[in-house]
Amino acid sequence: MELKELVEEKIGNLSEQLDQAQEKRAEEIKNIGEAHEETKNMVQSIEESIKMQKERLDGLEKTQNRIDGNTSKPKTFKDSLSDAFEESKDDLRAMANGKMKSLNIEVKAGDMTTGNTYTGEVIEADRLSGVYFDPDRPSHVRQFIPQIPTTSDTIRYVQETAYDDGTAGQVEGQSKGQSDFDLTAKTADVKTRAAFMRLSRQMLDDTSFLTGYINQRAPKKLFIDEDNQILYGDGTGENVEGIAEVAQSYSQVLDSGTIVHKLDVLGNAIAQARAGGNGEYMANLALINPVDWYNIAFAKDGNNRYLYPEVVSGGGSLTVAGVRIVPNTAVQDDEYFVGDFNMGATMALREGVNIGFFEQDADNVTTNQVTVRIEERYGLPIHNPSAFIHDRFAAAGVS
Repeated sequence: MELKELVEEKIGNLSEQLDQAQEKRAEEIKNIGEAHEETKNMVQSIEESIKMQKERLDGLEKTQNRIDGNTSKPKTFKDSLSDAFEESKDDLRAMANGKMKSLNIEVKAGDMTTGNTYTGEVIEADRLSGVYFDPDRPSHVRQFIPQIPTTSDTIRYVQETAYDDGTAGQVEGQSKGQSDFDLTAKTADVKTRAAFMRLSRQMLDDTSFLTGYINQRAPKKLFIDEDNQILYGDGTGENVEGIAEVAQSYSQVLDSGTIVHKLDVLGNAIAQARAGGNGEYMANLALINPVDWYNIAFAKDGNNRYLYPEVVSGGGSLTVAGVRIVPNTAVQDDEYFVGDFNMGATMALREGVNIGFFEQDADNVTTNQVTVRIEERYGLPIHNPSAFIHDRFAAAGVS
């Protein structure tokens, strides 16, 4: 396939991605009143990539027109040197006969093509557009947690920490049962998560796709850090308090003979969130490591038949008791998070993903560099920790 066709195909693929991203943006605006910052960045990045590819296609077409209008083969250095020797053959003969003591043969620079040398022919390489990197995480934990804006550095909320229910029948002439509850004021501080990189001004000036690459790539790395914080943050320093710090550990509520498979463990966790005085939480998500997901998907019975053939063939998704099982590399091997992610926590965004370019930083002016900063500020009140179950499959004796 010619380079022009590759670029046209790339534009077509990007256009499809843009349609999907714009549909996602429209759906988010419809559901929550505005699009997520990640979606906005995605649309902008794809639009920039399409613009860049169209500019490249125009350049290829202009180049092709010039080539078509000039069919003469450019001279290599070797061709030019041969011509120079041919033009000076009489002088060479005179020098050989002793009639000349010196000779200077000039090879005109205009006769040489860039990159050619006397020892070989060099063909200019085609260049594939864009920057190639490993795929990013397809889903992030923030997608499953409600989000609200905030203008404060601290999120305060009141949590019911105990309730003694005295509701009962009343015997005539005796006191009614007394109910008591404990309310505790809690806080979740807004944390700043950030990174920076330095680029030369030439990279920004000479490589038009670089800014699009940064807009697409850098937020993804921030979201990966965000996933780790939401799940495993320890609450110290600039770390938020993550779900693993406050969630319930595994406690078996199903019959002992039922727990023989990883899917059984997830089913027990769903039942655990619902039962045992935990507040009737209806789990809506199970997050597990991709390797554990595939181990479940490819499980076989005693006759070596797949338990979930529709999943193996690619036509189905894994669920347990109606709860979707989502693979995510943020979850450590052998671990799982099960819970009501809608009820358990809220992500309070003080500042969404922000990418800034700064020349006035350190010695940027003298070194001709630009600093790129990417950051976000958010808090994570986990106001209903009983909504989550987090543990290892090994804790239930299942490997």
